[in-house]
Amino acid sequence: MDGGDLRTKLENNADKSFTRQHKIHCALDIANALGYLHTLHTKIIHRDLKSRNVLLNSQMQAKVTDFGVSRETDDATMTAVLLDNHYTKSADMFSFGVIPAELSSEIVPYSDMWSTYTGTAIMKQVTNNELFLQLTRLDGFMNLVCSVYHKPEDRPTVLAVSHCIKQHLSH
Repeated sequence: MDGGDLRTKLENNADKSFTRQHKIHCALDIANALGYLHTLHTKIIHRDLKSRNVLLNSQMQAKVTDFGVSRETDDATMTAVLLDNHYTKSADMFSFGVIPAELSSEIVPYSDMWSTYTGTAIMKQVTNNELFLQLTRLDGFMNLVCSVYHKPEDRPTVLAVSHCIKQHLSH
């Protein structure tokens, strides 16, 4: 993956060579990867989806990496996971929803607040719906990003998100 990680690509995009079209295809590649994980017979929850864990090749195709904290789950264990407030597929969807905001702004979400708040304080405010991403426009992704703030059980599935991105690309 000679294009490096997504975070670095965004940090070094002053020349705008990583275009809007690249970004949309990148989001689709990530959604497709999560779709694969979430629809396996024994589902896998990534649990650490972020721009540093997305690698790009020279054609700007994205691959999700770093499965060190990933976990297998199935429908029988999913109920126990939900009741015990551990990670579920909706946690991956929240993490995915942050990526279009990062693709749009090219900065790490909430990084402008690190001098004022601790990481724990920021997470608490986000969890309590008191703090929201500062969004800039990347056509078609506004609703995708906003949808991650719904209750976990109301978040869109990765298949729905993938379909939305494909529809956007076809227009």
